[in-house]
Amino acid sequence: MRIWAFFDLVISAEDVEHNKPKPELYLRHIAPYFAKIPQSDTIVIEDAEIDIRFAKAAGLNCCWVRYGYGDAAKCHALRSEYEIAKISELRDILRGGGRD
Repeated sequence: MRIWAFFDLVISAEDVEHNKPKPELYLRHIAPYFAKIPQSDTIVIEDAEIDIRFAKAAGLNCCWVRYGYGDAAKCHALRSEYEIAKISELRDILRGGGRD
């Protein structure tokens, strides 16, 4: 598919010591690769409850994609900073708008 050029870091559960929802996943395994990017400029885009819990535990902004695999009621109750119903809505959030 030739998509590797679009990613700066690819890790799997087997590559890390800490997994979701532990904040150490971000703090120890992800953040060091992006040290120049402020945590406040980071957004986690996820579709399940464990993913949102991870973002919140790590102190990161989160965008819940409502069309994903997670339980909608549980995900909504976690109150992500953003919610989208389709991927095209992400553009406005990343440009600095779309605050829910």
